[in-house]
Amino acid sequence: MRAQGRNHRGPPGPGRTSGATGTSPPSAAASGRPTRPIPRPRGDAASGQVSSDLLRWAAALTCGVLLVAGCTSEGALPDAPGDVGELDVPRADRDASFDAPPGDDAPLGDDAPPPDTDTPDAPTLPGDYDPDDGPEAGSGRVVSVRTASELVAAIGAAAPGDEITLEDGTYALDGIVAVTRPGTPEDRIFVRARNPLQATITVCADIGFRIDAPYWIFEHLVLRSRCTSVSDHAFQVIGGGNDFILRRSRSEDFFAHVKLNGTGGAWPDRFWAIDNEFRDTIAIPADGPFNVLNLDGGDGHVVRGNRFVDIAVATARHASSIYLKATTRDAIIESNVVVCLRTLASTGPTRGIWGGDATGSGGICDGDCANVRNITRNNLVLHCEGGSGNRFGLGSTYERDVVYLHNLVHRVTQNFYDGQNPGPVLFRANLLYADFFISSTGPGRPLLEENTTLGAAGMAALYVDPDAADFTLRSPSSLPRVARDDRAPHDFCGHARGPMTDIGPIDYSHPAAAECVARIRALYDAL
Repeated sequence: MRAQGRNHRGPPGPGRTSGATGTSPPSAAASGRPTRPIPRPRGDAASGQVSSDLLRWAAALTCGVLLVAGCTSEGALPDAPGDVGELDVPRADRDASFDAPPGDDAPLGDDAPPPDTDTPDAPTLPGDYDPDDGPEAGSGRVVSVRTASELVAAIGAAAPGDEITLEDGTYALDGIVAVTRPGTPEDRIFVRARNPLQATITVCADIGFRIDAPYWIFEHLVLRSRCTSVSDHAFQVIGGGNDFILRRSRSEDFFAHVKLNGTGGAWPDRFWAIDNEFRDTIAIPADGPFNVLNLDGGDGHVVRGNRFVDIAVATARHASSIYLKATTRDAIIESNVVVCLRTLASTGPTRGIWGGDATGSGGICDGDCANVRNITRNNLVLHCEGGSGNRFGLGSTYERDVVYLHNLVHRVTQNFYDGQNPGPVLFRANLLYADFFISSTGPGRPLLEENTTLGAAGMAALYVDPDAADFTLRSPSSLPRVARDDRAPHDFCGHARGPMTDIGPIDYSHPAAAECVARIRALYDAL
């Protein structure tokens, strides 16, 4: 299904249904997402004056709803209603065209009920997007399982369209479950809990599930390492595992919760991680790679709307939340909340989002090891000061033609850029707590445009309580504004940015900005 207008979209592979451009997205009620209150518009309460930003949005809404001829007056959004401009993002050699990842329906995490579920929907204005997350139902058998052996058997006998449904309870896996039966683009294979987060899969093996077949969706599950020695991965996605979706699940206490890598000269494409919570309940005694999402290769991945919390390690090994290690191309990393340390302490350095750690070429790389054309936008990275060594919020080591746009980084030791980076690597319109440390291993330098670095005092003066993710502005219009970058046409909550927009992940000129601020705080409080 095409989103309204020409909004930038994520990979079409995971379950997009066909339809003409301009098809309206499903309503929040129809999709099962919590409804949201209508926010109060910004303006001068004392004088009764409404802000020029709101007038601009109102003009755009009039154009979109009434289809008034010639709605191109000053203050209205450009182009057609619902149109924020075509994004000209280069494609990889393999077909990795993009569907716009939704940013407006991330769950609150755990089992906590969402706030204000009985209130009306916040208004959807022209240019906002809310595309789907992939198919919601299979087309074949519903296979109910109640034991681990039944689960393994159902996966081994799965056919396209099957819905393997886990009843409430605990499923203890003592060996690797090989996923080798392919689905199809039209008929995905589902592994899902009947009741969200009420089916727990415990893993006492190096790997829980090895995904080596395309078109599988795992959702609404809890996955937990239960061995005395921590298991390596909840999921390993290898060469044949194209178009794998992990969504609306919780994963705890693995070295690398998801490890994606090539096998036999093939690398899996279009991995989607959507609206999951990844956390550790103990500092991991890591003697191997320790990165929550460890992605080595593949095209068109989407990491959107996830929460990462307490990524702590008990040794000197580094701990990264989102780690695009090598040869990822055309990935979208957006609207994630990373809280490196909330309740735990870490011995090793904690890191937020890191791109391109491998250099040159090698066995883990699909050709040259550089990440290419990735977009990292509208993420929040908080409290990555733990441990010793190179601790950072955003890091780039070996990448080409990648951009980091409108991210917010708070309470980190530094950001990191390696001088061996071939580049160009652009950091634009980010709100940073600390400056960049640039290593001396090469002459490369990042392109830094219209970023603001504030430190502790500056953040506290700008926001009500940034340490607790309350990003309410103390003073209206206190953020620098920049021209909208068509590679980041929306903010953290999926609200369309105007021609001029705030730096950082929230566009405070949008009339639903207060709702977005409240949702971010609720996400943090639920962790």
